[in-house]
Amino acid sequence: SVGVTLLGRLDQLSLAEKMRQAEVFVLPSYYEGLPLVVAEALSCGCKVVVTDLPGLRSWLPQDVVESGWVQLVELPPLKSVDQPRESALPDFVQQLREALQRSLSSSVERPESLDRFLRQQTWAGVAGRINRVYERLVADS
Repeated sequence: SVGVTLLGRLDQLSLAEKMRQAEVFVLPSYYEGLPLVVAEALSCGCKVVVTDLPGLRSWLPQDVVESGWVQLVELPPLKSVDQPRESALPDFVQQLREALQRSLSSSVERPESLDRFLRQQTWAGVAGRINRVYERLVADS
């Protein structure tokens, strides 16, 4: 049996500390813009189980997903933007359970590309990418 603790709302420092103590972070969300909490959990050393939200696969490095460090769970059929069909929930919960068990039982090493990806998600990394795009635009004009 897997021990799960629901912590409720935490301030940023407490959240980071809890993530550093955890082995796996689970985000069973039906709708997110860009779930930065996934990058935060990865930065704290957690493996991640997350719903396969639109845009997530193209944002995460492919080898990180393929390694099993991040487990993507199929989004259940939705009746509205962020509400699943009730009939789909038992299968969704089972898929989450299986992904969590795979993640906990896996001894896969942290992928080498993960640190490079996480550096790109910092303010400095984002600013650097914006600056490079700007410089290309200026050079092309």
